[in-house]
Amino acid sequence: MAVLEEKDVMKMLEETEAVLHGHFLLTSGLHSPMYVEKFNVLQHPKYTERLCQEIARRYETTMLKSGSWPGSTGGILLAHEVGKALGTRAIFTERENGKMTLRRGFQIPAGTRVLVVEDIVTTGGSVKEVMEVVKEHGGELVA
Repeated sequence: MAVLEEKDVMKMLEETEAVLHGHFLLTSGLHSPMYVEKFNVLQHPKYTERLCQEIARRYETTMLKSGSWPGSTGGILLAHEVGKALGTRAIFTERENGKMTLRRGFQIPAGTRVLVVEDIVTTGGSVKEVMEVVKEHGGELVA
């Protein structure tokens, strides 16, 4: 897999008009002069596949192709593509009664190496919640 450089990622985001400039009030309550409308790029399967292959390339040695990839609901598509590129499972967490949890029969066997894949990170709150779920189930966080 060829290395995908930052300039290549920016080119994909710009070609698909995913990078928006203006004034944005984020879900976190923070304000930003830029917003990435991820679905503008994710609607192109080849770009999505390539971006996720790059994530997989960066972690394939660490993961040893034995892990699972939970992400919050927004990261399901990306987690799936990363899992596909690494030849492993892709699972996700969901909120239940305001708390992030595993549902749908998903399990993380103790000692499973886990890479958390998320689509957009602002404050990191959701990622921290997913990491706690992984730890509660005995998973080993890789990144």
